[in-house]
Amino acid sequence: MKAMRSGLIRRAKSGDATAMEEIVKLYYDDIYHFLCRKLPNYMDAQDIAQDVFLKLAAGINTYQEKGKLKNYLFQMALNASRDFYRRTNHNACTLNESADICSDSMPLEQMMEMVERAEIVKVALNKLPEYQKDVIVLRFYHDLAFKDIALITDTNISSTKSRYRQGVDKLKILLKEVF
Repeated sequence: MKAMRSGLIRRAKSGDATAMEEIVKLYYDDIYHFLCRKLPNYMDAQDIAQDVFLKLAAGINTYQEKGKLKNYLFQMALNASRDFYRRTNHNACTLNESADICSDSMPLEQMMEMVERAEIVKVALNKLPEYQKDVIVLRFYHDLAFKDIALITDTNISSTKSRYRQGVDKLKILLKEVF
C-alpha cells in the first residue's frame, strides 16, 4: 500500500493529473470530516478541504516523503483551520458530527437518539481546550496512532498521550453531569 501511494506521489510530481485525482479520492473524506469537526459549518469545511488539496497540488514538487501523506494532509488541515479562526476572528471551534452517524437504513427513532447523543458529546468536546480536542478527535474519529497524532499536532508522544488522557478525564466529568 505504501509503495502504491509513493508511486502516486511520484506520478503526481511528474505532472500526472490522474495521480493527483487518486490522492484526493483516497484522502478527501478523512480531511473533510476532520474539518467538519473543527469548523463552524460544512461549507467552510468543504472550502478548506479543497484548499488543502489545491495547496498539495501546487506544492507537490517540493513535498518530501518523510512520513505518511495522510499525516501531512491532516497537519495541513489543522493549520488551515487555525488560519481560518485567525482570519475570521472566531475563537471557538465547533464539532459537527451528526452527518457521520445517520444512515438511510436506520429507523428514525434510533437516528434521532444517536443525533441527540452526538450533540451532547459535541457540546462536551467543545468545552475542552483546542489541543485536547484535536488529539481526541484524531484518535477517536480518525483512529490514528499517538505517534501520528504527535506528528500532526507537532508535539512529542508523551505530551500527546497526556493531552488525550486529560481530555478524556474532562469529558468523563462533563458527560457524567449530563447523564
